Amino acid sequence: MRFSYRYMAVFTGVIFLIAAVLTLLLFLTRPSKGFVRTEATVTHSELYESTANGKTTLRCRFFADYTADGKTYTDVELLRNVESKPEEFMSGQVIEAFYDPAHPEVLRKDSNSMMIFGLVLTVCSLAVSVFAFVMDGRKR
Repeated sequence: MRFSYRYMAVFTGVIFLIAAVLTLLLFLTRPSKGFVRTEATVTHSELYESTANGKTTLRCRFFADYTADGKTYTDVELLRNVESKPEEFMSGQVIEAFYDPAHPEVLRKDSNSMMIFGLVLTVCSLAVSVFAFVMDGRKR
């Protein structure tokens, strides 16, 4: 049985495509689905130490003011689904955030990193498939 790049292309392409679809599904069912969009003004940030597995790292929390259902909330911690960097938001910066109508005192800021990851996987699956089909064509 001779080696065929075509089989490699199909196998690799299918694996990448499945991973891309799963990633995009995770993005579409993220926690802020069903939340209400609002504009929030970052008020300040706090650095704190976090220890896990014996390793201590410096992390950052952000706080913001926003209005939900006509009520103003002040200095509410901005919950993130990714780790924040101190330079990510500046005091006074207006950002898009989301709150749960059942619990408007909880403010979230989602990241598009899952969507970007899914797109990268999709591009990789296409690139590997094209490469393998080109290489298989050269062998003939």
